[in-house]
Amino acid sequence: SISWPVATWSDIRTYGCSLTDIVFPVGTVWNNTTLWVSNSTVTSLDLSNTTGTMTALVCEGSSITSLDTSTFNFSTVGQFRVSNSTLLATINHGSTTGKVYRYWAQNTSIETLTVPFDFDNIVAAIRINNNGSLASVNFLGTGTVNEFLCSACDLSTLDVSMFTVAASTQFTVRDNPSLSSITHSSSPSGAFRIYDNSICSLGFYSLGGAKFTSNVQAAMNDNAMTAAEVNQWLDSMSSAGSGEDLLPATGTGTIIIGGTNAAPDSSSGGFDGVAAATAISGGGYILTTT
Repeated sequence: SISWPVATWSDIRTYGCSLTDIVFPVGTVWNNTTLWVSNSTVTSLDLSNTTGTMTALVCEGSSITSLDTSTFNFSTVGQFRVSNSTLLATINHGSTTGKVYRYWAQNTSIETLTVPFDFDNIVAAIRINNNGSLASVNFLGTGTVNEFLCSACDLSTLDVSMFTVAASTQFTVRDNPSLSSITHSSSPSGAFRIYDNSICSLGFYSLGGAKFTSNVQAAMNDNAMTAAEVNQWLDSMSSAGSGEDLLPATGTGTIIIGGTNAAPDSSSGGFDGVAAATAISGGGYILTTT
């Protein structure tokens, strides 16, 4: 145990010790603080008596069951990183403000999550992976995101319309078997270098003005898409199609849209998926369909 003094802190790090309960006293102030907790024995991290501004809050491999950051804010270059805390069931940010460039909530037991922060950095990364009970995530902020990972959760819908994408963005939401709807920003923005929505229940939807890079790695397989949905995706990718021209006319990227998806045909949904697939392959892309 540690008897924490009332103080204004700039840096606190606990690694590899046998702490169980971490409780800060009334009057504790964060002064652009880094608080890093990496202790499997920690069962409680109580920040309710603290105020001020945090630069980085990192909690790795702990045994905490809840985390509340609602009494303080994050700086304009902040980080919130929680991972491998498998007993963690709730994260409460309240009306916390700040602009962060890293937000991680990975390998937890959370069921719902509300993220209030803005993301105002060209390297901004959101990682909300491997939360098998997470059925709802709600973003209240805005900004540009370079990396968005939300795989192996239990989402049914996902709204990321408040974010624009950077020039070479990774977007991965694979292995959300109930995910049937994704809403992207309707404002023209950057391009996706990696786009993986495989092993979900997704049909066709718009990328809202964003494109694919010429070296894109896109995986849309195993969504049980109909031929009409596959046709529309291929038509939207092909520069020869009638859709969004997601792909440059020529490139070296890889697109996988097979697995449990139906094979493309020449007419379903009013789109010629066969002609679109031929044009995509002819442009140098490696295309795999059923």
